[in-house]
Amino acid sequence: MEKFKHVKPQIEHERQAIEYINEFYKYNSKINGVGGFDKYLENYSTWLQKLDEDINETGIKQAEEARKKVEKLDIDLIICSPLLRTKHTCNIINANNIPIIYDKRLEERDCGKLTNEKLGEFYYTDYWNYYSNKKIEGLETIPELFKRVSLFLDEIKEKYKDKNILIVNKYFIVIL
Repeated sequence: MEKFKHVKPQIEHERQAIEYINEFYKYNSKINGVGGFDKYLENYSTWLQKLDEDINETGIKQAEEARKKVEKLDIDLIICSPLLRTKHTCNIINANNIPIIYDKRLEERDCGKLTNEKLGEFYYTDYWNYYSNKKIEGLETIPELFKRVSLFLDEIKEKYKDKNILIVNKYFIVIL
């Protein structure tokens, strides 16, 4: 029996990934769990960048401004999302070489099959609606997102109760 393993897509997987998607098309199968790749068949490297984008020039400037403030703080530990843009931000603001822990629970909301999709009106009516009843395959609901973050914060408050913690994720920086 052939064993499968989960790997982070890399440029060297391009040929295999395109063959995989084309096989779905050949047999008229439903495509799930490909992170929107089926829309980027012509440009695999663009799709890879969409999966984990780095911060842009504006983000770099904002991180440099934040660095000036962070270096004055008494921080014992930084906990950061493992995504490229947050790691980059964290490295810029970490003027005092504070130890860093990367935690997947700080990643952005899992969009499931909506990854890299244009959401149109759904974005305003249901995507951010806490009470939405719409079920989308793999989409982390707002209550699920709140629960994940809440459990993370509760754990951090307990585990590091005598420490000053800086939390870095895509949207904001938090100090506990």
